[in-house]
Amino acid sequence: MEPKKTLYSVGDCPVCPGFGQIIIFISKASASAVFYCPACGTAWDSPPDPPDHLNKVLALDQIAPTGVRLPSKEEVDRILSQEVQTIDYDQWSDELEVVLKGK
Repeated sequence: MEPKKTLYSVGDCPVCPGFGQIIIFISKASASAVFYCPACGTAWDSPPDPPDHLNKVLALDQIAPTGVRLPSKEEVDRILSQEVQTIDYDQWSDELEVVLKGK
């Protein structure tokens, strides 16, 4: 049986507030954090600051061209000093399967 997957989020997406959350991924190439909204497909190389501010809009393949993976809780704690929310993977599984498999 596969272990339960957990998503970590830094909050609501400023592109589509109320519809999507910014999910934390890890770039397969650089092992750095990548922030992605599965509802609208927008990605960031750092969390929007302040959280409701939209300073740039990128696609996930621009930030992590070789793909992404889910982080462990330990990686999230090491990478970010801010509070994160946990989200059940099943809530976004359809949108994320293609992303995590690298298309």
